[in-house]
Amino acid sequence: MTTDTLPDSGTRTITYGVIGCGMMGQEHLRNIALLDNTAVGAIFEPDAKMRAQASQLAPDAQFVDSIEALLDIPEVDCLLIASPNFRHVEQLQEIAVQNPLPVLIEKPLFTDPAHVAAIDAFAASYPAPVWVAMEYRYMPPVAKFLEEVEAVTGGIKMLTIREHRFPFLDKVGAWNRFNRYTGGTFVEKCCHFFDLMRLALRSDPVRIMAMGDRRPIIWTRAMMVRGPMCLTMATSWSNSRAACAPCSSCACSPKARGTKRKYWRSVQRARSRHWFPDRGGSGLRA
Repeated sequence: MTTDTLPDSGTRTITYGVIGCGMMGQEHLRNIALLDNTAVGAIFEPDAKMRAQASQLAPDAQFVDSIEALLDIPEVDCLLIASPNFRHVEQLQEIAVQNPLPVLIEKPLFTDPAHVAAIDAFAASYPAPVWVAMEYRYMPPVAKFLEEVEAVTGGIKMLTIREHRFPFLDKVGAWNRFNRYTGGTFVEKCCHFFDLMRLALRSDPVRIMAMGDRRPIIWTRAMMVRGPMCLTMATSWSNSRAACAPCSSCACSPKARGTKRKYWRSVQRARSRHWFPDRGGSGLRA
C-alpha cells in the first residue's frame, strides 16, 4: 500500500499495527485514540508489564508474538515503531521484505554509523512513506516560533537552543542509559535540535563540533547522581548561518534507594525481558 492506495479516512477506519508499547508507544496509543476513524488493530510488545499497560489503552487490539505475525494481519494499514532505538534498522528491513506498509518510526532512525549504507538502500527501494517522529517541531511554542521567527528577526544569523533535561526516564531494562542501545545523547536527544536547526535556518550543516563533560558519580541514600552532564554542539551551515545547542542534565535515579547495588539489581532483573539478547534475554526481534 502506498499513499495512492490509502483509504479515505472519511470512508473507513485506518488500522495501525504497533511495534513496541513501552512509555513512548503508550503515548502514541493515547494520541491515536484522539483521532477520528482510526484504531489500533495489532500490537507486538515482548515485555509482559508493557503489554498489560498497553491492553488498557487499546483493549480491542490483537497482541501478537512477532513482527512477522503482525505483518500477516490483512486489516493493518500502517505501522508505528516505538521499540528501543537499536532495533529500528533490523525491523525496517524485516518490514520491507514482508509487507512494506507506511511507517511512523520513533527517532532516531538508526544508532550506528555502520548502518548508513543499509538505510540508504532501504530509502532507495522502500515503496511507501516513512516518517521519523521529530515531534518537537509540532509543540505549540516551537511551532509559533517557527511561524514568526523570520519576520521578527529579519532572518536568523545565530540560533541557540538550550535544554535542561529531566533525569533518565524509566524504560524497560533501563536501555536508555546505555550508549550502545541509544546511539549516545547527541543521537538520542540532540537529533531534535538538529531537526529544529535545519527547519529554522532552512539549511543543512557543513561543519559540526561537539563537546561534553560529566562529573563523577555521586551516590546518596535517596538517589544516584551522574552529573550534571553538560553537552555543547556548535554548527555552521551552508547558508553561512550558525547554531549552538548547549544541553545540561542531572541523570538521577530516585528508585535506587539505599545503594547503587539495588539500582543495578533492578537492571539485572530486566535482562530476562526480550529486547536484549546480549544481556541474557531471549532476543525476540522487537
